[in-house]
Amino acid sequence: MSHPKTELNERLRTLGLDRASFATKSRGPDHDRTFAARVVAGEEMLGSGEGKTRREAERRAAEQALLSLELQESERPTEEDTGFEGPWPIFESVLATALRIAHERTDPKALGMAGTNTVRDLALALYKGLLEELGEIIEVAEEHRT
Repeated sequence: MSHPKTELNERLRTLGLDRASFATKSRGPDHDRTFAARVVAGEEMLGSGEGKTRREAERRAAEQALLSLELQESERPTEEDTGFEGPWPIFESVLATALRIAHERTDPKALGMAGTNTVRDLALALYKGLLEELGEIIEVAEEHRT
């Protein structure tokens, strides 16, 4: 198994996110030092950890960050969750409105991926609901439109 810090950076890279950076502080007397680490990607704090060494604290922070990312990924709606199996038609003004409403309803303190995921998931639910209310949509070939 790879080291949690390496695994974390690989996961962040596949998600198209910034590389992890660690902020580590120590406290206590020299003979009984404790280290506390926080791991951040972009503006989002992903995890924290403590240990008797800097390395141990950063490893624990990376492990917590990996768990946090797994949780975020497991909460994303899938085609199976939505019951939708094909490409959704794009109605730009409806989609823009769904995104605006989702953004307005999202806690402004939700930063980074957590905020982005919240807006995306709410916009998706709103847009899907609107499309379902429209009923069956029949696509018209471009040359037949007037």
